[in-house]
Formats: sequence, structure tokens, C-alpha cells
Amino acid sequence: MLDFSFTHKLKKMWNNDYLSDPVLLQIAEKLMENNNTVPSSNLDAGMTYFGQMIAHDIAPHTTAPEHPVRTISNELLLDSLYGHNHRIVNDRFEMRPIQWQGVKGFDVARDENGTALIPDHRNDINDIVCQLHCFWQNFHNQLIEAPYHFDFENAKCHTILSFQFVTIEYFLKNLLDPHIFDVYFNQQQKPELPFKPEQRLDYFHNSAFRFGHSMVRNSYALRRFQPEVPLTSLFTSSQNIKDKHVIQWHRFFGDNQKANKIDLSLSDAMSRIRFPSDNSEMIRIIFKNLLAGLNKQIPSGYNIVKKINSDTKLNELFQLSPVSQLPAEFEGIEELNIQNLPLWTYILHEAATTQNGERLGKLGSILIADVLHDAINTEALSIFKNGTYDKRHALNVLSEVKDKLLDEHNNVDLQKLFTVN
Repeated sequence: MLDFSFTHKLKKMWNNDYLSDPVLLQIAEKLMENNNTVPSSNLDAGMTYFGQMIAHDIAPHTTAPEHPVRTISNELLLDSLYGHNHRIVNDRFEMRPIQWQGVKGFDVARDENGTALIPDHRNDINDIVCQLHCFWQNFHNQLIEAPYHFDFENAKCHTILSFQFVTIEYFLKNLLDPHIFDVYFNQQQKPELPFKPEQRLDYFHNSAFRFGHSMVRNSYALRRFQPEVPLTSLFTSSQNIKDKHVIQWHRFFGDNQKANKIDLSLSDAMSRIRFPSDNSEMIRIIFKNLLAGLNKQIPSGYNIVKKINSDTKLNELFQLSPVSQLPAEFEGIEELNIQNLPLWTYILHEAATTQNGERLGKLGSILIADVLHDAINTEALSIFKNGTYDKRHALNVLSEVKDKLLDEHNNVDLQKLFTVN
């Protein structure tokens, strides 16, 4: 059964620019039905949550919190880690050690009510992203210790630069279409898309970067030789992380536990979890994503491709073609065609049809690379040099912490990076 708040919102907001509200409701219904068989990809299961941490750092709240503690910027500077409302003792983040059957980890500092003392409550929405937040706190803390002996500001600087580097060299390199990655991160000049800055951000926050919802599994093996834990059991914010939920990070990065494919099938557990909506009602993620695009009147994916290709230089540079056929899941929905398919569903469909769900297609890659390029290329602190990404420059900047990040070939070594000392 569809959420009442979703149907009410459609009737209140719709202005008939693209699709009628019955069509969007049918899309939502089809997506709810399309979760019986969710195939795994070759992408690490941890990529889902690394992307979630990126989103929480730069993306505004879909539903404004009652007591906001920081202003969200478009710069990837780990303000979700270093912003107001964290516990620092002797230049180190205060954390609570947890341990289960010899596996060690951390929980964030909390008040007497169990509320996480961190700048962004979204990083406490589930036990996986919360422990990933703790990982980067611990990364900072290790830089205070021997052999580095950094002070707080130096440790902060190197942690932020390391996070930016891993975002490019691990997350985006594995996620984006290879040609689009090369355009944005191996060439001297960033392309200029034919959209206003606020449009590019709307496309990113309210559609494109929500692709990760399709990668969520029904359950996760937190450690080797342990049964998988249902996703619903990991959504336990505002209370201490249970010791038995401590994570062995090689189960999420570099092991055989993989994320689901990027396509139109959301896991049953993910599709049924409810989140707060802007009218204080709980709403399922499928409806939340469709409403996010509706609220911002985001064009269809097909029309965005058409706009990009209207620029001759971008057409030649990207070699971007629109997806030609409507997803089979949506056949039979009157008024719906590939030209008016909402951007979020278009990007999932593009990934499935052009990349077999193993990475994003070209349009999804362009919209994400464009915003994250700017988010990393900040005036305050950036792994970039003179506005462009140069891996040799990045390695030189990170020379003091290379041993924590890289293998012998200067590639990101996640087995080493995610070892908790």
C-alpha cells in the first residue's frame, strides 16, 4: 500500500510539467514490486557507506533537523567530522572502544541519553556508517601518536586530504564510467555543463547521488565466520552500538561481500525502511526520492542528456547518448516513456543497461563527477593543485601518511587503510 503522505504531497505539488501524479504513483508501485531478486555487483559492500558519508558531509538535509548544529556547505572538508559538537581530548577524538570475540572497534562519544556527540546526526543513522565515521576519527587519532606526532590542526589537514584522495582514487575511480573519470580527473580543464550552479547541485543531491540506495543489501556479514545481520537490526541510532555489531572492515572493503548492483531493484529491507519526510510523517525511501525530484522540478534524464549534447564541444567530449528504451519494469504505464522518465530512475536504468549495474553510466557519472570535482577543489583545503587533480601532486602532499594509505604501487590499499590499531 502506498504511503498517504506521498499521495497527498503529489496532489498538492504537481504542476503537470512532466508526469501526472498517477504515473509517479505507478512508478513507485512497480519499484516496490521489483525487489524479489537483487543481484550482487563486483563493487565492495563498503562503497555504499563511503558514499553515504560523502553525502552527509556536503548534502543538505532532505528533512531539516529540529536542532541543526552546522551549516552544510558544498565543500568536501569533513565538516561532518570536524564541525561543532564533537568531543576532543588532548587533540584526539573521544570514542568508546567496543570489542567482540577479539575484534576491536569504536563507537562515537554519546551523552547520557545515547545521542551521538557528532556534528551530523545522519552519521549515526545506522551502525555501519557510524563506525565508518569512527574509522576517520581513529585515522585522525593515529596521526597524533607516534611516529607522526601531529598536532590537532596538522592531523585534521591530513585526514581531510586523505579522505579527498580516497574519494577520487578509490570511490570515484571504481564507480564512474572510465571515460568520464578520465575527463574530470586526468585532464587539465574541467568541463562546464550548461546548467546553473544551483541546478547542478539539485540534480546531484535530489537524484543522481541517490543511486547508492540500490546498492544496499538486505543483510551484512560484519565479521568473518559470523552469520549475516539483517539491515533492519543495524538501524539503531541514538544508542550505543552493540559490541556484537563491531565491524571487521575487510568484510566491507576488498573481501567477497559485495554491494547490490546499481539498477532499479532495491532490496526488500531498504525499500521498506521509513524515513522522516518534510511534513514530519514517515515515508519510504522510494517515495522520498521521487518527491525530492518533484519538489525541485528536476528535468528528466533524457532532457538533461539532450541539453548537454546541445553543446557541440561537450557532445564530442563526453560521447553521451541517451538511453533508448524504457525499463521493462515500467512497460504498460500510460504516459510514461524514456523521454520523461524521472532522473533518479533514469540513472539507475542507465547504469543497468550500459554498465550491467557494475558502475554508473555516463550521465550519472557526469552529474556526480561535476559536483564532487568542485567539492574537492576548495579554496580552504584541497588535494588539487591550481584547480586540477594531479595524482603525483597528491602523493607528494600525502607523503607523510602514504604508509597508511597506499600499497607498493601507490594505489589505495583498503586492507591497510581500514586496519584498526
